[in-house]
Amino acid sequence: LYCEAPSSVKRKASVQVVRHLFDCLVKWLAPMLPFTMEEAWLDRHPDAVSVHLDQFPQIPTDWKNEALAEKWRKVRQVRRV
Repeated sequence: LYCEAPSSVKRKASVQVVRHLFDCLVKWLAPMLPFTMEEAWLDRHPDAVSVHLDQFPQIPTDWKNEALAEKWRKVRQVRRV
């Protein structure tokens, strides 16, 4: 992220991913951490009303990686033991 030039396509793509992750995580965690996520949301989006008035984000179905999901299912299963 910080090794590329500000005009670099790689850097711009990385920044876009970080922004999307931030928005998704803050919205998902808002019901459990309402005050903390509200503060984070308003710090990032000062003109917004409230994170609690937004809908949960729709994640594209083509982002699903079944092989990776299976790996994490196995990890969670082993951890239960």
